[in-house]
Amino acid sequence: MECPRCEVPTQQAACRGMTLDTCETCQGIWFEGDELKRVMSQGEAAVTESALGATWDGQIRKETLVENPLGCPKCNRTLERYRYCYESDVLVDGCPAGCGMWVDDGELRRMMLYLSGSNVPLEEDKQKSLDMSLRRIGTEARFKDEVVESGLWLRSLHALSRIFSIRLP
Repeated sequence: MECPRCEVPTQQAACRGMTLDTCETCQGIWFEGDELKRVMSQGEAAVTESALGATWDGQIRKETLVENPLGCPKCNRTLERYRYCYESDVLVDGCPAGCGMWVDDGELRRMMLYLSGSNVPLEEDKQKSLDMSLRRIGTEARFKDEVVESGLWLRSLHALSRIFSIRLP
């Protein structure tokens, strides 16, 4: 299998009885079926004490948003970007056909932090997320500052998505 981000062959990494496809270049992980659920249920140690440990800190990829869409390594469809658990600041890429999910370097840690209730969104992440969402729904950039300053940027995006009939996570 090829990495959807780097387009290089992935390596297989063992994690508590599972074999996952990982990219040594960008440290991303491909999850299929219930693999993500199983890793998440086993906690931080399942990641940090396994071959996935290098992906924990997010040292390779600092950005959570990218301009170029990724292709599914299984069916070649464009992966859809959405928010993990609908309201977190963690954006993951999933196959619309259900083949699996691509998790970038450091996102697994941020997902676990979100579930534990200790996720503190970074202002930079909020701004990047807002920029991408505003472009996606075609809203003019001049409204962006008003939305961010009001502190209601997430609710505003969901309201706009309903108006324009666009599915946002």
